[in-house]
Amino acid sequence: MPAAPSYAPLPSLYASPAPAPIRAEPRETTPRKPMEELRTTAAASSQDYTPPYEDHSFPSTEEKAVRQLRNMLRFAIPAALLLLLALGFLQLSRFLKANSLTQPAKPAPTQPAKPPGKPTAPPAVTPVSPPQVASVKPPEPPASLPPVTVPPATTTTPVIQPPPPAVEPAAVELPPQAGAIARRMVEQFLAATTFDERMMYVLTKKTPSELQNSFLSRKWPTAQITPGAQIPHPAERLTEFYFEVRFGENSVGFPRETTILVHQRGDEEPKIILEPMLDTVGGRLRDFAKEPSSKPQDFYVIMDARVRCFDDKIPNADKKCTFFLRAHISGMDIATAYATDISQIRKQFDDPLAGFKWKKPMPVVVTLQWNTTEDYTRPFIEVIDIKAKNWNP
Repeated sequence: MPAAPSYAPLPSLYASPAPAPIRAEPRETTPRKPMEELRTTAAASSQDYTPPYEDHSFPSTEEKAVRQLRNMLRFAIPAALLLLLALGFLQLSRFLKANSLTQPAKPAPTQPAKPPGKPTAPPAVTPVSPPQVASVKPPEPPASLPPVTVPPATTTTPVIQPPPPAVEPAAVELPPQAGAIARRMVEQFLAATTFDERMMYVLTKKTPSELQNSFLSRKWPTAQITPGAQIPHPAERLTEFYFEVRFGENSVGFPRETTILVHQRGDEEPKIILEPMLDTVGGRLRDFAKEPSSKPQDFYVIMDARVRCFDDKIPNADKKCTFFLRAHISGMDIATAYATDISQIRKQFDDPLAGFKWKKPMPVVVTLQWNTTEDYTRPFIEVIDIKAKNWNP
């Protein structure tokens, strides 16, 4: 049997080579410096040190002084201004206090008053001796006559009494429920159904026979009441109450809105002034405006005046002003009247002291007349006069 072959060991791929021997290299040893030399070197290096940021150097002494001065001025200037303001206010207050108009006037020196009742002693007069004349004995008076005694002359100081204060007319002192009483009366008047019942609440210049066939005898539509202005007249002991009345739909010709005036004098019962209702609600103004007539008439109306006329149907409309006549300040126009620019009516509205204003409805008593002479083909109602600026003429 053949002998097994012998194999030599292969070198390992991962075997590290044998380390080379390390040889010590000689080094030069630096000798140590003594401590005094080290300290001297450090001090020298610190003196030769240059800051890394040359652009941001530390401020100098002058710059510090300038900054301190700026800071001082920053606070010193406002303080000086405040001090000046305080001094100015102090001087102003002293001046106003010394020259104030509200200081009481110094009383004028008065002489001591003389006690009343004591006569003032006359000045001493040196008697003058009359010339020596022959003495004549006057005749003795009869024994029947008593001797006349003359009272001694005395001087008295007259006492001036101050004038009595002006007596103002007594104001109308109405109870707080006066307005409520007047409203209740108006409600009863509107709710009445007969002529006699309505006549109990009205005050008029006409006789019952003249009103028998008026609107007071008709059936009235329903109405709503709203209290209006309350105007006192102390000199007359009178108070006026205005009420706004709105009627419902009706076929008797009543305006939808009207004004009712109530008068109350002193402690008397309130009464409705009937004349304004006769002219507006009763149809008197409406009948006057239907056809021309020659007789002027007075009417109680609410008048709204306008400075111009824009109705081409009126002759010379550009030279006239317009007056809308109503039963209420915002109601429908019952009639329209006009006046020329040169009339006395226009001058009253241009006068600020007359009490009339354009576009301001107000209760008046006005006189109207039909103008048929300016252009007979186009007659119009003209305002002749305004007799009163209220319904209490």
